[in-house]
Amino acid sequence: MDSLLFQFSTCDSLIDEAIRLRTDSDISHVDVVTFKGNLLGAQLGKLPSLNYSEQPPNSNLAGVQIRPPTYEVFTRKLFVKLQVTSKEYVSFWAFVCDQLGKPYDVTAICGLSLHRNWHEPEHWFCSELQAAALESAGIITVGTEVNWVDPQTLLLLLQEKANDRTS
Repeated sequence: MDSLLFQFSTCDSLIDEAIRLRTDSDISHVDVVTFKGNLLGAQLGKLPSLNYSEQPPNSNLAGVQIRPPTYEVFTRKLFVKLQVTSKEYVSFWAFVCDQLGKPYDVTAICGLSLHRNWHEPEHWFCSELQAAALESAGIITVGTEVNWVDPQTLLLLLQEKANDRTS
């Protein structure tokens, strides 16, 4: 059995605060942890921080990228480990790595999510990238009737799936 490790997090940016308020959650972002300990995910780029002195210098990496674990000053981190088959593991990583270099989906963050298809592969919101990779690998099903997959929803789906797979 292989495993996928996801880092759910938040920081003191205005965007993160808006996401936390919109989702009634204390998390606002998700990355998958690579086997080397780096973080792969979709990020808007340099975000306005409420504490500018703590903004790391390498945090202006926009879009889907692999970043060092210190790319942002996270004020909260929560890890979810999901046991997967070897086939699911390979399929997940093939999908997510194929998305590297694609832009961040600003429409999701701006609240323009009405009648949008979160499965469109031209650009990604952080949790939608991870959800699409998980769906592609056959690990979870979110469905097409959903307009937006936020970090809190993905966290709940993964915690439920992790419990199912360890029972």
